[in-house]
Amino acid sequence: MSGGGTGLPTASVVICSNGRPAGLRRVLRALRFQALPGFEIVVVAPRSQAGIIAEASPDALHVVFETPNLSAARNRGIAAAGGAVVAFCDDDAVPEPTWLARLLEALATTGAAIAGGPVLGRNGISRQWQPEATDRLGRAHPLPHSGTAPALAIAPPGLFARVHGTNCAMLRAAVVAVEGFDEAFRYYLDETDLCLRLQEAGHGMAVAPDAVVQHGLDAGPHRSASGAPRSLHEIGASQAHFLRRHGRLSAPETRAALKDFARGQRLRLERMMLDGRLDPFRIAPLMRSLAAGMEDGLSRGASLASFPATPPPYRPQQPVPAARPGPLIVGHWSRWGAMRNRAEALAAEGCAVTVLRLSFTGLQHSARFHEGGFWLQRGGLFGRSVRRGRIFRLMRIATRVEEERRRLSRWRPHDGVERP
Repeated sequence: MSGGGTGLPTASVVICSNGRPAGLRRVLRALRFQALPGFEIVVVAPRSQAGIIAEASPDALHVVFETPNLSAARNRGIAAAGGAVVAFCDDDAVPEPTWLARLLEALATTGAAIAGGPVLGRNGISRQWQPEATDRLGRAHPLPHSGTAPALAIAPPGLFARVHGTNCAMLRAAVVAVEGFDEAFRYYLDETDLCLRLQEAGHGMAVAPDAVVQHGLDAGPHRSASGAPRSLHEIGASQAHFLRRHGRLSAPETRAALKDFARGQRLRLERMMLDGRLDPFRIAPLMRSLAAGMEDGLSRGASLASFPATPPPYRPQQPVPAARPGPLIVGHWSRWGAMRNRAEALAAEGCAVTVLRLSFTGLQHSARFHEGGFWLQRGGLFGRSVRRGRIFRLMRIATRVEEERRRLSRWRPHDGVERP
């Protein structure tokens, strides 16, 4: 069964949300601009978010779920999904217009059961995560990949490929067969555990380099607006549970591995302290919460899900048009009002639009999805966007515009350039 006459499988996009109403509204609005028609949206969120869901995505299926357990919420989303593929994005992230199509293409062309793509960080440009390899202690390792075409992930010997839950898609039948997410992973390593079990069941994983998501790291139940953790209990519990399930270690070896993990977490907290994102007096309580979580995780058993043998009816959005590429609107910051009005008008017509707002400075660029329904990139004409580039470069506006248009075209194509 294909979705929207594209030849690609039907897809259900699952958004799990708890405590981020603004982020939930933003991601649902951004999903209007997917270049793929006729997909299903399932939102797993508390009853209090019903108004936001109805306003931002009237055709979305709202699965009411109040418990702050991400794995359990994802299982509820899988159970409600009618598509052959279940794709996941978070409530503090925004998928690029070609995101879902690229994930489905990766699954279809490689024969894999799992696919994932890169995640951009807070500035909307730099890479924060990408598909990785992992060992049986839950540690990340590089995953070799080259080129822009989707391909099967080949992990080095002794390692497994993994995706990030912010940006991934999976064959529903394969996930159901391995009993979904382990709900003992309430937060952290949940998708890693599922990726290991799927690959142990004989399924492959694909890398989709152009299936891109921007990740805002909004404040939520587990972290503050600065990105500093509120508690490390669930991270510690998940790490301990992962080691017991997959580590193949003796009890003393497990304890030693947890000590190494705790040292790494302390170094992370100290870096946050030096960056000014964490009060130094918070380090000791956070480390105590980590220790308590690890003890909790050592006693947790696996909690897998059961699903109906027959999936529910597929409920694609109605009507089902795909978003059209819109222009790249360019101008000096003093023309912001005219640029915004033009972008909002085109967005209302279903166009995926980018505004490039420039100043005659060397300021670094940042990008985000604007509440008006378009992507906004701002910075200096002479400043860098990609962080590996030169800090300052003299250039003409036309050169800069073409450079940014070409960079974005892989995942957010434009049908021209406008200068209001």
